[in-house]
Amino acid sequence: MSGKSPVRAPTPAWTRIRDRARAARGAMTAFSLRKQRVARLIVAADSAAWGLWIVPSLGAAWHWSDSRRAAQNFAPPPGLRGRRRTRVGIAVVVALAGPAFVWVPPTPRESRTVNKGGTHVIVTKGDGCLVFDYRAMRVTHYRDPALPETYRASRDELSAYFTVPAYELSPARTVLREDLVEGIPLAQGELRAKVCAAHILARQSAQVVAAHRGSHAFTMIDSALRDVIGALHGDELRAEVVREAPRLRACAPEWPMSLSHGDLTGLNVILAPRPGCPPEPVVIDLEDARDLPYFYDWTSLLVRDPDLWQECLDGEFANDITALTHAAGGKTQVDLITAAQVVALIATADHANRYGGEVEHTLGALWPGPHSSTRGSACPDE
Repeated sequence: MSGKSPVRAPTPAWTRIRDRARAARGAMTAFSLRKQRVARLIVAADSAAWGLWIVPSLGAAWHWSDSRRAAQNFAPPPGLRGRRRTRVGIAVVVALAGPAFVWVPPTPRESRTVNKGGTHVIVTKGDGCLVFDYRAMRVTHYRDPALPETYRASRDELSAYFTVPAYELSPARTVLREDLVEGIPLAQGELRAKVCAAHILARQSAQVVAAHRGSHAFTMIDSALRDVIGALHGDELRAEVVREAPRLRACAPEWPMSLSHGDLTGLNVILAPRPGCPPEPVVIDLEDARDLPYFYDWTSLLVRDPDLWQECLDGEFANDITALTHAAGGKTQVDLITAAQVVALIATADHANRYGGEVEHTLGALWPGPHSSTRGSACPDE
């Protein structure tokens, strides 16, 4: 008989500890690689201020001169600061995955006593970033891949109806510089200011539709339905989309396409203050401008803001919806729930095809469902 002691199998508790340790090491490695990507974006951005940069998260970075602003943005919420367990948890996370630091050298033309340039970077979808220069009130977009060839024409056309910032676009369409608008996002505004801005945007949208309505939306809606249904796995949501698909396809030929912003939400409308007048809605982030169903922008703005959506259900925007329908040449307006379903389908398919977004998650957050009492006639044949 051998004198060696038998090898004991690991206990379930030890197995759980080992697996969690491996997962933590993998997460730290992934965090490190993603922060290195943020660092490369900062160094490559010619509009970023030279000097020391802090990368406290995976999606943003701050120049050392804005460290106080960074601390305010990344501090734990006030309601959590008093909880000992939370403080300990935050301390452990900071110790294991603390902020990264990046040194951006000055160019030969830059003075080492006067530092100009952006002090805040936000990483965008794909492999690009935004650099905010709060002193010069400018924001620079670095795009990879480049903006589409139609971007300049679409933006200039929309600027004839909406208030948009002045901009400059590089010949390769990879760098977009525009004025930084003073104000607050519509999503953070007071209800009265939101409603006033929504009325203004509705009138502007109707003008765009009247001037740019084109062919019907069947091809786009049919393609979105195919992409979404093919990627859904949840039985309940998939069954509901399949049930609605024939009706949406039947109605789509009645809905003309029109030049649209493509991502008109409360975060992409800035309420710019005006002395003695309600705030002026300034539309930003026109990078998704393209032809979409005529009601896409207006519905997207309403369904993603709970306050505006409730106001719409209460009839606040009835005249605006009628005017938009007439601008599209229609006699029967699309009902709110149907319009929201179309927005959810197109936005979900677009997010999945362009950025690899998860269809189940995106559609689950946007799909309105058939439970609203506002549902009515969606098309003349119904």
